[in-house]
Amino acid sequence: MELNSNYLKNKSGFLIGAGGSGMSSLGHILLDFGIELYGFDIKKNSAIINLENKGFKFIGDLQDLNSIDFAVFSSAIDKNNNEYYQFFQKKGTPLFHRSQIMHAIFNSKKSISVAGSHGKTSTTTMIAQILLQSNLNPSIMIGGETSLLQGIGGRYDSGNWGVYESDESDGTFLNHHADIKVLTNIDNDHLDFYKSSESLSMAFQKYLFDSINSVIIACLDDPGIIEIFKDINYSKKFILYSNKQINENQISYTINNNILNFNKNNLNYSVSIPIHGDHFLKNALASILTCEIVGIPIESSIKILNNFNGVKRRMEFKGESKGILLYDDYGHHPTEIKVVTETLNKIKNNNARSIVVFQPHRYTRTRDHYMEFGESLSNCDYIFLLPIYSAGEIPIPGINSELITKSLSTNFQLLSGELERDCIFLKNFIRRDDVILTLGAGNVYEWGEFLLKLV
Repeated sequence: MELNSNYLKNKSGFLIGAGGSGMSSLGHILLDFGIELYGFDIKKNSAIINLENKGFKFIGDLQDLNSIDFAVFSSAIDKNNNEYYQFFQKKGTPLFHRSQIMHAIFNSKKSISVAGSHGKTSTTTMIAQILLQSNLNPSIMIGGETSLLQGIGGRYDSGNWGVYESDESDGTFLNHHADIKVLTNIDNDHLDFYKSSESLSMAFQKYLFDSINSVIIACLDDPGIIEIFKDINYSKKFILYSNKQINENQISYTINNNILNFNKNNLNYSVSIPIHGDHFLKNALASILTCEIVGIPIESSIKILNNFNGVKRRMEFKGESKGILLYDDYGHHPTEIKVVTETLNKIKNNNARSIVVFQPHRYTRTRDHYMEFGESLSNCDYIFLLPIYSAGEIPIPGINSELITKSLSTNFQLLSGELERDCIFLKNFIRRDDVILTLGAGNVYEWGEFLLKLV
């Protein structure tokens, strides 16, 4: 059986774990495509409610699933113990990984995939906004919340182009065969899956170079990308950008005062976006270069990104109270943390304090990077550490947030993990003009939201 968009027509599907960000985004795409869609998750969250508003049916009784044509799962589920997976497997219902279904949809379009250890969601959202506001009616798959699509991450539409995130965490991005491939950076993450940085690098190399017809856009600022390009002959299919002069064919840029300047085709351009951070400006450049290939003039893309909608939990401004500014960011890897905390220090006034409430994400990641976490956090004035957010992992003996303090060279305090207790403590600590960042991929944002109500 060949899995393609024709196979999916007039079918009924079931999403196992429908409330996840990637799965719910796919759900919206399938509903737009005309699939009769059902699903289940342990918790009925806002993502599922958004799906239900579009026609999705939440089913918790296995006996109601006899008429399902296919089921979709992600790498987040345990196949051996998930009762829905086991039910469909025993029944002989076709089971597809989320990435397989996504490709069945997007392979019918001209497509853009965005990969990288960091910046995928922001870059995908920027490209999507340019395509949308250029009236190209794109299909979109985003792995995070953005106001661009009213809080949902996916849609299917009539246009010739589609853009989607390529998630390297489980290796499934190696199935992505897009017309344009964007790579933002390569960093040592998801080593629980890849086992070594060498295997991770080889996977990214395979992602880029196995599709001989793809146009590749990559950032040569990044040591990981430089490494996989070292034995590659540069060709017209590569569009490379960097703030250093690495080869004669690259596009060079500079960043000053939150404005990125670059030259292309002997013309100078300036890019600014309404969120702080040099990393966002670099993502904007990648998006502009991508959309030029699609046929959108650089000037048009720049104008659209001047009003970039932003992405939820990416240096998101949460509010101000009594002169105190609160931001929230999803960063959970040392490299992301370093960039975000540097941005935080640029935002604050001279006499203000930068304060981070950090929640480590996963025991395995803390075990592998606790020294780097401390080093990345040390450029801020005060660090408050929450207990590790497990993300479903079994605790590892001896692995805890306190390990991070071994390499912290700034003021720090361990928090209890009890929301109200911690926020009352923080309320008594903070003062006017402080700039506070809640940081991590778990539920640390709840501390910020509660604190903002107390101040």
